[in-house]
Amino acid sequence: MNCSIEKFPKKDYLNELLLLSNPVGVRAVFSYPGKYTNPIKKRNVLDEIVKIIRDTKSNLLIYAYSFNHPEILSEIKKAKDRGVLIKIVLDKDKSYEEFKTLEIPFSRWEGSGLHHLKILISDQKTLFLGTGNFSDPGLLNDWNGYLIFPLNHSEYLGLVEHLEERTNSTLEISGVEFYFSPENGLFIQDLILSYLESSRESIKYLAFDHYDEVVSHVLRKASYRGVQIEGVYNDPVDPEGIYLQNEMFGFFSHIYRDGNTDTITTESEFPEGGLLHHKTILIDEKILLTGSFNFSESARDKNREFFMVIRNPYLVLEFLNEFNRIKNSSTKIDKSKYNFEPIIEFSNDLYIQPSGELCSKNILKSGVLELGEGIWKTYLLYPDSITECTSLFTYDSISSGISNFKREKNFASDYLITSMNYYPRFSNSILSNGQNFSPFGRKEHEFLKISTIRFDSGGRPFWEWNENLKIPGKGYYWKPGKEWKEFLLDERDGIYSGNLSIPYNERDRGAIFIETENRIYMGCFYEKGVTPSDTLDYLSKKIQLIHLRSQPLSCTEI
Repeated sequence: MNCSIEKFPKKDYLNELLLLSNPVGVRAVFSYPGKYTNPIKKRNVLDEIVKIIRDTKSNLLIYAYSFNHPEILSEIKKAKDRGVLIKIVLDKDKSYEEFKTLEIPFSRWEGSGLHHLKILISDQKTLFLGTGNFSDPGLLNDWNGYLIFPLNHSEYLGLVEHLEERTNSTLEISGVEFYFSPENGLFIQDLILSYLESSRESIKYLAFDHYDEVVSHVLRKASYRGVQIEGVYNDPVDPEGIYLQNEMFGFFSHIYRDGNTDTITTESEFPEGGLLHHKTILIDEKILLTGSFNFSESARDKNREFFMVIRNPYLVLEFLNEFNRIKNSSTKIDKSKYNFEPIIEFSNDLYIQPSGELCSKNILKSGVLELGEGIWKTYLLYPDSITECTSLFTYDSISSGISNFKREKNFASDYLITSMNYYPRFSNSILSNGQNFSPFGRKEHEFLKISTIRFDSGGRPFWEWNENLKIPGKGYYWKPGKEWKEFLLDERDGIYSGNLSIPYNERDRGAIFIETENRIYMGCFYEKGVTPSDTLDYLSKKIQLIHLRSQPLSCTEI
């Protein structure tokens, strides 16, 4: 009689539970660089792409930057020969000789910067995209992460609308939020800053490029409030990584240089591959931010990029494992100093003159000026020291906020400032001033759903409002770049109006703010035929971000 106990394979119950939490079927795949990596494992991503193209029956869309892998090109040629409709959009400055040789049709993006997308769509049903280019080094020799989405018809149509730049509204696919630059570049940066500022326990990130000093500023602040910061950089580490290693608080936050040495010898003197090519952030091991969007002003202002916000626990765990895998093969860089003193807040005479000058009797080192709170928050980067009074317009970069992103004369007089803090780049001190320029103070803001705003012959605004609220008595009109205008509110038979005459040339776009005891309600509007793709549109998105609305807010049309 055999009484031995049969041995069963050990189950990974955590992964099974996480798979159950991923009912939409989105998958993550990663590259496995390494000179001694199993060849089958090393082809992991490449084989996924080849299979998708090989299985394509009717149409194939590709939006890419670096694209020259011979196996992928061969599969595209075969798909074309069997009647698959091919549409490929590539960068305007690369030659793509292989496409011409194989007679594969393609067009070029003619935008301001790089066409930096890495997106493939098969038969309107499968979406493949990630951080890596469709090239030999990108797929085989660099650290990269990719996602494969099933698409329904409405998701496919919405995605194409964005890829063809016919809309910049919020896009959601399988519970993942998608955003595209450059049209939403500042909003993407705002998302990154907002999630970094919301972190409570940890920020783990993988960075190919980091040339955004305001992102560094927010990471540094997070370390001082006890958040553990771990960043792994492509070697050599960017200057912002070196800055953070030396300026972050305490023992527990560190910067690493990646250890990927899997390079390819080329005809030029420079080898290819061997990169950490991720653009990935994990917030508290609960929220994943990733895409083609590097942490740079070029990604924000010029390049065609995509950016995703992901809360799917299964995908978060997959990228967390990827982070740990890369970190474990990386090297911690040395600190030149350790900071153990908290950032100390002390009062000073920092203020902004109505003429648009930033003034202080102290000499302020180069740093970041924070203006406002919540939806009004703006970051200005000043690369030089500030002595006594200097023009507010001497900032090197505006990273977010609703000040119209231009150095206009009335920048300081738009009264969107509720608080003001100055953080020197290399100092533990924070200079602050509690001036309150906003007529609203710190009240909660909500979006006012106005169906239509009109103006009578005298320029007085009037509208219908379905909110069941008592007449607050006071409102404000605001146009980007102009000062606030206060008016009294009146109501007759459901029609609301303000006793304020708006000049004709100021009625093309603006916002109405209604103040109640506890809240501020805002409704924005624009003239028919005018595209609200400036401050006003950005403001509505900021409110959406602060209130975590799932649907995009938009302005009403006059």
